Amino acid sequence: MSNEELRRTEKVSTPIRIQVVGTDPLGSSFVEETVPLALGREGARIVLRHSLTGDQEITVRNLESGAETDMRVLGQIKATPEGYHYAVELLDPAVNIWGIDFPLTSESEKVATKILLECVRCQGRSLVPLHPFARETFEVQGTITLPCPTCRDRTFWKRAAGKAETVQGPERPAAPSGPTSYPEMRRNKRLPLHLKACIRSKAHGDDLVPTSNISKGGFGFESGKLYALGTVVEVCAPYSPGTVNIFSPARIASVKPLPNEAGFSYGVAYLRGKDKGKIVVSG
Repeated sequence: MSNEELRRTEKVSTPIRIQVVGTDPLGSSFVEETVPLALGREGARIVLRHSLTGDQEITVRNLESGAETDMRVLGQIKATPEGYHYAVELLDPAVNIWGIDFPLTSESEKVATKILLECVRCQGRSLVPLHPFARETFEVQGTITLPCPTCRDRTFWKRAAGKAETVQGPERPAAPSGPTSYPEMRRNKRLPLHLKACIRSKAHGDDLVPTSNISKGGFGFESGKLYALGTVVEVCAPYSPGTVNIFSPARIASVKPLPNEAGFSYGVAYLRGKDKGKIVVSG
């Protein structure tokens, strides 16, 4: 974050206990207490033991004041032994759940936070102001979900090529800037195998895709659907419709656009340790 952004957020010097109520990617409800790592007028950075997906809504309660409000998960910032770090934003910016008077954003600061972004779905472009937590998410993932006036829906946005004065001009979508994968940590060699796989998520349901490679730790696949970096999904490879299939939790570990806007190339890594689990589903 820049100095201006840091001025409008606070590291938690006096711990504020909060309660988070939500649903994990497998559909199980949870209630967890934690302490925000940073607070701001627009939201917070929190760490949880439970896994969340980008753009889902959670309920946050300040256990000291009793104030409660709904928040949106912007995305996962990183994973550490203590848990998953998420950036979250208030659904109602007028709510002051923290009881802290943050400095107002000046006009010059608003201009400085604007980024030229492009809707992945319709290729519409706009100068968008991103508050500190949204910017942090965007810098990690390379994409962010925002409302699109043309699509009349919340869609993925990425950095647009060109300058601000060319916002209205037609332009081929640019590849997302910033990280598009996690650091290379493969221990297992991937083999070029083309199998039918199924990617299961709340956002897209069952997405039948071809694999491009496969290993003990995960596999690559291509799809016309857009999955955000870090999203937790259920995967099965190989997948046979109409039979008993075994699904395993996995995380989207890399995202790259395919040539000619044909879709995206992904890499998924199976979740291990406390996140490991398998679900047997009859197709």
